Amino acid sequence: MEWHRNAAYRIKYKVPVDWTLVKQGNDTISVATYVSPQQDMLLFIGKRRDAAKTLTPEAALAEMLQEFQVTGNRIFPTQYNGIKFVETTGSGIVRGHAVQYDAMAANHRGHIILVYVYASHAAYQSNKQTLEQVVHSIAPYRGR
Repeated sequence: MEWHRNAAYRIKYKVPVDWTLVKQGNDTISVATYVSPQQDMLLFIGKRRDAAKTLTPEAALAEMLQEFQVTGNRIFPTQYNGIKFVETTGSGIVRGHAVQYDAMAANHRGHIILVYVYASHAAYQSNKQTLEQVVHSIAPYRGR
């Protein structure tokens, strides 16, 4: 695992060294996506710019789940390293494949931070500890 620091999102998190990073962005959202070498696990971390003024974390989480075409289960509050999230877990079909996922949203320093990690059922079970390490590592970052 290695630390990735994102000053624009004002967060940092750990990701396996061999995962590939893809960055995308538009007027309202910027996204960092990490994909495992086998392409059976994905971490999506997004920031909706200035969205905290008009969107709750619950609404942002619902929109993200709809975008990924999965149905959330019970939404519960959680906190990692001082960031308060709303979170849901479950399973669904993504691009024709059955997956398990963990999805979260938080109001963080004026922005909405979105976190979505999913994996095939086999990959999720065999890499559960790694996926939990990634999610639990998310922490505030002040920049240099």
